Amino acid sequence: MVFIFCSHTTEKRGRITALTQLGEQGFKEEMLMVAKASFLFIDTSPIWMEKFIAMVKRHHIHIVGAMSQREYDFCKPADEADFQALGKE
Repeated sequence: MVFIFCSHTTEKRGRITALTQLGEQGFKEEMLMVAKASFLFIDTSPIWMEKFIAMVKRHHIHIVGAMSQREYDFCKPADEADFQALGKE
């Protein structure tokens, strides 16, 4: 499991990019825990978010929002839709 904590928007953008690139190289984790799942969308371009979601689906990684204790499995269309709705809030 990987836990990500970001307090500044440029950190978030850099972390999403790094996580996506890490995943493309063979991410070994099964779960990615973040303080709040919606934080992943802050200052992240739609293209990077699409790449991130594709990588998460390809490697069957679950995203967990620690504050809400909500787990997202993008192999389930409803979970992916719920996660993407966070970016529109």
